[in-house]
Amino acid sequence: MAKAWIRLDGDRCRGTGLCAAMSERHFEMDGSGTGRVVVAEVASEEDLLDVLAIAECCPTESITVTTADAILDEDSAG
Repeated sequence: MAKAWIRLDGDRCRGTGLCAAMSERHFEMDGSGTGRVVVAEVASEEDLLDVLAIAECCPTESITVTTADAILDEDSAG
């Protein structure tokens, strides 16, 4: 599995808590009610599938998942 990382844009997040409810291992709500990434690196294929589904469900599209393959593709396209 290629390495993957999670990013959550706190400026876009509206604090619905959906991400934290779907995966306490990767997300939590901070003191201000905004989502926060707990573990940014995705460790397994199963976790990657879970995190991609969570990103797809985010109502404000605040969560992005980046893979090392995507970074390499961008670098080689330039």
